[in-house]
Amino acid sequence: MQNIIDFRVRLRTPELLKAWAPKPEPCFENYVRLYKMNSRLTFQSIEETIGEMKAAGIRKAVICAGHSDENEYVLEACSRFPDELVPVTGARLDKVSVTSAYKSIKKALTKDGFKAVSLGPYLMNLHSNHKKLYPIYAICDDLEKPVIIHSSLHYNTQTPMDLGDPRYFDEIAVDFPNMKIVMSHSGVGFGVMALAIAQRHENVYMEVSALYPEYMNPMFLTAFNSYLRDKVVFATDYPLVPFTICNKWKEVIKPENWDRFFSLNAQKIISI
Repeated sequence: MQNIIDFRVRLRTPELLKAWAPKPEPCFENYVRLYKMNSRLTFQSIEETIGEMKAAGIRKAVICAGHSDENEYVLEACSRFPDELVPVTGARLDKVSVTSAYKSIKKALTKDGFKAVSLGPYLMNLHSNHKKLYPIYAICDDLEKPVIIHSSLHYNTQTPMDLGDPRYFDEIAVDFPNMKIVMSHSGVGFGVMALAIAQRHENVYMEVSALYPEYMNPMFLTAFNSYLRDKVVFATDYPLVPFTICNKWKEVIKPENWDRFFSLNAQKIISI
């Protein structure tokens, strides 16, 4: 299959690996160790990353900015390679005010052509339903843009693990029933609550970035192949894991669901 969309990617350039290389920020140190990332944290050109991507059968990647400081670079990179790269903006409320983040996201979504917003509340020491994030959700809702939110066990031991608990997504979906919400990392690490939330809310989706299927609760794989087959998308979170992880997913996703899992569901969330 050569028509795969990767829903979460970080380019291996100095501009987008500042928090990771040459020395990772404390909140990411455990990720480098646990995911054995050192060989994937060397710098490479965008062309080299796209070549690696395509060699794995991935034709398009969603490039997620970690915060507004990365917007300009992400937009420029995606404008150079519009057939391969899709820009998504980000915000870090531990680095900027709510008002500043709101203004940056509004500009990114209305003037600059960014397709969605990506948030990691656990990095901000916030739960995903915290009131500080609601202005961001409101503008995504108003502009009909999806929001991609971290939802799983995390390895930043400076903040509580509970910050990644997917149960808070239920409240967000109740308050914003028309906004497309993507549970990044599928809520893994907190039992099957994420499956119930995605099943309960029509506007909630799941993506599998940074996950190895062989270590997942079999109930997730059953859901992905049955009642949630229209609600889950493939992603790597490269360079956390290599692009070739798609081959492991082909072993557990039934062939009749490949089109949905690897491309169609992503296109349903973001028009790409």
